[in-house]
Amino acid sequence: MVRDVQLISSRPVDVVSQELPGAPPTWFILRVLRHVLKSGNLTDAYLIKENSKGASCHPKQLIEQNRDVVINDLQSGKLMYANLREFQADFPEFYSTVEEAERYVRDAAKVTMVNVFAISVAREHIMVNDAMQSLIKNGSVDITASRGSCLSRNRC
Repeated sequence: MVRDVQLISSRPVDVVSQELPGAPPTWFILRVLRHVLKSGNLTDAYLIKENSKGASCHPKQLIEQNRDVVINDLQSGKLMYANLREFQADFPEFYSTVEEAERYVRDAAKVTMVNVFAISVAREHIMVNDAMQSLIKNGSVDITASRGSCLSRNRC
């Protein structure tokens, strides 16, 4: 049943221990979910995560799409920068260390690396152009007024 819901909705499915007959322990829920995915040849398509109420089953494609949004936003300049510690914490299924996350982001998006920050080259160009226009027009620069300014994905 969990598998059918996943294939239809393509959203994470939570399996809450207290909502199941007999309120089985989390280890049992995890065991059953792993068996369901394995028997349906779906282990490559879904991730199982333990949580405080039981477990959840996440489509890998959805996690990849969420990751790709960050990469695309860096590439386009919609996102000014990404904190790679946060990026790695958001996607631990793909990157076990910040260094792994950095390698991926550096290869996937056009960025400049400064410590643990991946800075969008496209956004830098937009800001430089806006600053130059402001300097010519107004004789001053206000970097907070840059077009579509979005400092981090948590504040867009």
